[in-house]
Amino acid sequence: MVKTRNEKIKEIARFYCYEGQTEQLIEECAELIQAVQKIKRAAQGSGGTVEETTAQMAEEIADVMIMCEQVKFYLAALDEPVEIDSIINKKLDRQLTRIEVEKKKKKGGN
Repeated sequence: MVKTRNEKIKEIARFYCYEGQTEQLIEECAELIQAVQKIKRAAQGSGGTVEETTAQMAEEIADVMIMCEQVKFYLAALDEPVEIDSIINKKLDRQLTRIEVEKKKKKGGN
């Protein structure tokens, strides 16, 4: 039987426990920050190629997303689960509203 991505996430999260996975999330976030800095330097011509650093950044994004999904699994198991997808949608809508305001300001300023 082939496991789904969600089943894999849950199995890994259960094995390593909440504390272990939150520590790993911190580490993966730090590595992503470093990868973003490296791609900026590569774009300026110092330190690696854009292709190499882009591939590294993609790897780190994947690691962070995996860890976030594992922590999200634990949050969903709380007595009062946190609805992250709902929060994401609200934040996206809020940012799109801000963008519309910015566009209107730019049109009025030209």
